[in-house]
Amino acid sequence: MYCKLTTRDLTTYKGFEWRIGEWYSIPSEDRNSKLCTAGFFHCYDSPYLAAWLNFMHANITDPRLFEVSVKGRRRVGDDKKFGFTMMKLD
Repeated sequence: MYCKLTTRDLTTYKGFEWRIGEWYSIPSEDRNSKLCTAGFFHCYDSPYLAAWLNFMHANITDPRLFEVSVKGRRRVGDDKKFGFTMMKLD
């Protein structure tokens, strides 16, 4: 299971707008090997970890928590943050 935090209006980094149940993909020209870039959608493998690390990563006030489905390239960070090139909010 992977999970993601969004704002109350379903936005994330730089105002990216999500819709529940819709797949999103990182364009191939934006993909790179670094996790903490716009080349990956970010998530966590635990809702507790997502909430605990929120203040260090996204710092979303009053976040919403979603389970996500993922596909594509995967990256894992030392801080248990994951990145995928395809994601949808479930």
